[in-house]
Amino acid sequence: MPPRQTLNCFHAAPIKPSATPHRSSTSSEGGPVTDRRAPSVAIIRKVSQNFWLCLTMASLAFLCGNSLCFIEARGENPTIPEVSSAVISGTPAGPWATLEVGVAGFWQPGIWAPCRLSSSDLLPEATTIQLATPDVDGSPVSLRLARQASLSGKGPVLWSGFIKLASPSAAITISQWDEAGKLLKTDRIEAGFVPGFQSGRGLEERLVATIGLPESTRNMLSQLKGMAASRTRGPLDVVHLESPAELPQDLAGWSAIDFLLVGGTAAFKDAESQKLKAWVETGGTLWTSLQLVTDAEAKDLSPEARLALVSRGLANWLPADLTTEVTIVRELGSLEKLAQSDKRIPQSGRISLPRFRMRQGELLAASRDDQLLVRSAYGLGVVAILALDPAKTPLQNWEAQPRLWQQLAAESVTRSESSLESSRQLVSTGVTDLATQLSGVVETFPGVQRITPGLLMAALLAIVLLVGPIDYLIVHRLLRQPALTWITFPAMVALIVIGMAYWAAKTNGIEATSQSISLVDLDPVAQVGRTFSLHAIYGAEPNRLVVKAKSLWPEKERVTGSEDDLPLLSWWAPPEGSLGGLLRPGGTFFPAAPYELEPQKSMLNGLPVEHWGTRLLQSESRYRIPEPLFETNLETNGLGKLTGTIRHKLPMAITDWVLVHGNRLYRWLDRGDEERIVPLEANFVWRVDQPGITQRELRGFMTGARARTVKGDASGAGGTIAVEQAAYNALGSQPVDIVRMMSFHEDIGGAGYTGLTSKLISGADLSMQLRLGKAILVGRIAQPATSLEIDADNYLRPSKGSKGPTQTKSGEVITIIRCILPVTSSSGGELAPLPKLNSK
Repeated sequence: MPPRQTLNCFHAAPIKPSATPHRSSTSSEGGPVTDRRAPSVAIIRKVSQNFWLCLTMASLAFLCGNSLCFIEARGENPTIPEVSSAVISGTPAGPWATLEVGVAGFWQPGIWAPCRLSSSDLLPEATTIQLATPDVDGSPVSLRLARQASLSGKGPVLWSGFIKLASPSAAITISQWDEAGKLLKTDRIEAGFVPGFQSGRGLEERLVATIGLPESTRNMLSQLKGMAASRTRGPLDVVHLESPAELPQDLAGWSAIDFLLVGGTAAFKDAESQKLKAWVETGGTLWTSLQLVTDAEAKDLSPEARLALVSRGLANWLPADLTTEVTIVRELGSLEKLAQSDKRIPQSGRISLPRFRMRQGELLAASRDDQLLVRSAYGLGVVAILALDPAKTPLQNWEAQPRLWQQLAAESVTRSESSLESSRQLVSTGVTDLATQLSGVVETFPGVQRITPGLLMAALLAIVLLVGPIDYLIVHRLLRQPALTWITFPAMVALIVIGMAYWAAKTNGIEATSQSISLVDLDPVAQVGRTFSLHAIYGAEPNRLVVKAKSLWPEKERVTGSEDDLPLLSWWAPPEGSLGGLLRPGGTFFPAAPYELEPQKSMLNGLPVEHWGTRLLQSESRYRIPEPLFETNLETNGLGKLTGTIRHKLPMAITDWVLVHGNRLYRWLDRGDEERIVPLEANFVWRVDQPGITQRELRGFMTGARARTVKGDASGAGGTIAVEQAAYNALGSQPVDIVRMMSFHEDIGGAGYTGLTSKLISGADLSMQLRLGKAILVGRIAQPATSLEIDADNYLRPSKGSKGPTQTKSGEVITIIRCILPVTSSSGGELAPLPKLNSK
């Protein structure tokens, strides 16, 4: 019988049989014949039989070890104690609590939403209610609700708070804990399957919330749903509230409201009025109507009480001269013109209206000398006052009333969007929102060089060539020992693993780093401000962190008496459909460690950070400034010419700054270097018309517009001047340029020019402030606005051979300031002081 051929399992090359037998056999004398090479062959055979099994088990052990290292808590987790199997054996037979999420059911992923939980069970005062929902990375985030009503034996017990959900189909786990920290009850609900927890809406939608309107007016305004807010913004949605008491208790819960319409029976108490004021002056938009109070109704009322009725309790702070006088109007055609509708307002004869005068702002509708609808800036927000009640005649039966509010919702009307289509990117960059571009800046760490897809594919190809053809040539052609592939292949794999690990360590860095970029908005007249900060934490090893946010600048006073003034720290994600984005389709997540959000301490407790992974966080705060930081004397003649002075009291210079008013942009360029902007030093009085100041049209500067001459025919006739615009770079990494584009996005052309939206960062676009006559200074300062305090003991485990715990390395900190400055009109403008009526 001829000897068998042995096949190499890698290259399938036959091994020629040797003339000398290599296996044990029987000699002619009947005794066994021993092969001298049997021990080496046995070893090779043993390795070949167990190599892949050992490699598979080692890989599983490595993966499990890393997973456990990532998932394990560094110490006992105080927010999720161990629960016995008896407690979690199943969901209660009946719902023990009712949870309402959003403003009348409206909420959006990635944006704070109010929540209110009620229970008819007799719960002790010490009972704690906790909500838990996964963040964008799949880590459960728990948040405790505040008790709003004590147990009286009658009616439900209420808890309220706010929550941020990661997807429109998010799920929430409700837990009830006793005073000793024992879990009593738990229930899990999913969006869209319970009445109080509807599915989330798209980020492009803008919400109009109404208060106090009757059923008939509500039905009419329901036509707002689906209407576009403007040619560059998404559709509107509308919800209705009975009274101001249904508004969120915390200012964070107001984030979902874009416009608040007040009319009908709505009346604000003092505390509710102050809460509304804090929301408006830090960026909210209020549309309020005045009430007509007749002499018979105000017979026994003082002038202050009557004025409170006219203003619905908002007289103390509305930016208008309110009176108790009544005026008679005959013509409402300006409202019909504003609504761009041929539907006439049904009226018969004269109409009595409360008389008011707003001194600065935008006059939208008037009847001779009487103002009907005026819009004005108030702090960082906007207030529009309508002299007519939308819930009463004649507007109650006006079919075009929804069109009126749609026009009011439009920010600045963009000019000739169709001509901007050519400037859009022709190749997808993976960036669809300006917020994504800003997060890309803060996620770029100097010591971390991520491998590019092209380099990764080249490395994979090299590995395939090494373990395939190159290994074949070595063992077959060079060594002529094919069986040695059982040694060369594992050796190559080991060298590849060691080399890749070394390469990964060098390119990903070995230091934990945190970076941040802050956007500080200030109004020196109202002395209010808001800060939005985006933080990135890079972990060199898996860990659980205790992260606190601390405000550093400017000095603050409380806007309200609650924790709204503390930096509200939470997770953040860009509005994209890619991995880690808010718009990513739902799927399966790997098990992730939970952590707790504590708003009262501005802290995240137990935040998990992956190996060589990045955690994006956001912090936001609203505050009052104890003293003005700017002194201005700006004036315009109504034709676009700006004059006056600016002096700031900041403890540092403002660099890379521009001043924008109307459609003009002002810069102070260095004479020796026209690309360098002269810093604006503290207490320096800067004049708009001083030498060295250059002006440009805002849109032309931001779009890089250049004029060129197009030649005509051979005779020279027919030549024209064409304006070319540079395509917007969605991958740009200059933070000041990105913030400038965010600040004036609508006025420049919006998505028609950039091809990007701007829908996630609240108050990022200040185009409306420009339209209302304000001047805006945008620049950079060398002063951190918000910092993160990270528990150094838990931030990183000490590496082998190190002398102690690795400390946190603070990376780049960028602070960009946007100051909204008042501008007076030298001509007095349309909104002149109101003459007194019935004067003798």
